[in-house]
Amino acid sequence: MKKKILIKFGSLVLLVIFIVVTTVLIVNQVKGLRCSGVEVFFKEKEHFVSEKAISNIVFSSTKGLMGSKLKTLNTQRIEQQIKKHPWVKNAEVYVGFESADKKFFKGGVKVKVDQREPYYRYVTSGGGYYVDKEGYKMPFSRLNTVDVMVVTGRITPEIAKGELITLLEYIYDDTYLKSLIEQVHIRANGEFVLVPRVGGHLVELGYADDLDRKFRHLQALYEDGFNGSDWGKYKYVSLKFRNQIVCTRK
Repeated sequence: MKKKILIKFGSLVLLVIFIVVTTVLIVNQVKGLRCSGVEVFFKEKEHFVSEKAISNIVFSSTKGLMGSKLKTLNTQRIEQQIKKHPWVKNAEVYVGFESADKKFFKGGVKVKVDQREPYYRYVTSGGGYYVDKEGYKMPFSRLNTVDVMVVTGRITPEIAKGELITLLEYIYDDTYLKSLIEQVHIRANGEFVLVPRVGGHLVELGYADDLDRKFRHLQALYEDGFNGSDWGKYKYVSLKFRNQIVCTRK
């Protein structure tokens, strides 16, 4: 009985020694790992910046990256460089390793990217760009497009942070308006003009105030005031006046 207990105890000791030695060897091997590449992961399914573009930033931010010891890499500096890309909202950079075979490991730089979300598309005669809800500008991407409101005209910083966001939030939150309006134009005096998807006319909204009343009147006009032949007769439908809707013929 004592012999069996001694054998079991001895086996347990040997197992513990094996685990400790193996762990020490793995830790020492991992400490000496060198970079064998860069992997990029996106939070979103749709990509507006390529994995290659992010990888290039990583390589350009660290001289001699390939073959460098992972423990010497400044991941914070790499993150800061990636975050300078206009499409990157946030980035997490860390070093990782994986088994190359049964005895050895290989290591590399891992990058998790959180892209900015376009809120509207600002279009000018010379081009344009996307803008997110915080006001950051992103260039048009060759990889993808997104179905957001088109905005044209004169955008001042005050309008961009105030009335424009108020108006877009209202439209996006209303299923009827979201399906109806395809473009918002801002006049030099700060008034808004809406471009419906149908009808061939413009909707003069005025300033982005009293939106409940204005859009309630617009919906009533479309549903009860116009008949099928009226859509193409008017150039402007004005909601600027409190007690009436003014329609200007073409």
